Amino acid sequence: MMKFETTNTPGYVALHDEGGALVTGYQFDHFNYQPFCHPVTLAGSIPLTMINPGDHPWHNGMYFSWKHLNGCNVWDFEASGGRSGQVEHVSLDLNPDRPALTHVIEWSDDEGTALLRDTRTLTVTPLAEDPFHYAYDWHFHFEALVPEVVCDADKQWGNYAGLGIRFARGSANTVMNAEGEQDWPENWNDPDRYESRWTA
Repeated sequence: MMKFETTNTPGYVALHDEGGALVTGYQFDHFNYQPFCHPVTLAGSIPLTMINPGDHPWHNGMYFSWKHLNGCNVWDFEASGGRSGQVEHVSLDLNPDRPALTHVIEWSDDEGTALLRDTRTLTVTPLAEDPFHYAYDWHFHFEALVPEVVCDADKQWGNYAGLGIRFARGSANTVMNAEGEQDWPENWNDPDRYESRWTA
């Protein structure tokens, strides 16, 4: 049975398939920016993700992050200037019956005041039609810890925020949106001119 298990790497749990091959790992603590999955693999393949690339060291595998919370940058912190927030690990629960975990973190401002509690559940399951490929299901619940929390992106630099993935250099991948489109206008990341429920 597949399940997330602790490893000798601090703050890291790993998921292996029935044959013992690594499917993915989740860095829930001891991270530089935000919690993340790495590597993300397919059966018998090299990793599809990379971490800490020199051009964007805050790009780590598959991860979720806001850009600004109450004016504090929690995406790339000091890299783009302004006030920097922080992310703190609170707790981690591993589901013994299926490959799933629930992780609680808190997003704080530059003075250390906790703004937002993030309870996220990640489930990884083989696809019924192709057991060598996996579905990553994320569920997020956010609780404001102060009277007002403003979650904002940065339109100047492409509205960065949300669930993202940094693919390994040279990997072959297909990018599509929720409507199944793989070829859309160059303004796809401009919400004022183009709309989709998600892009992946």
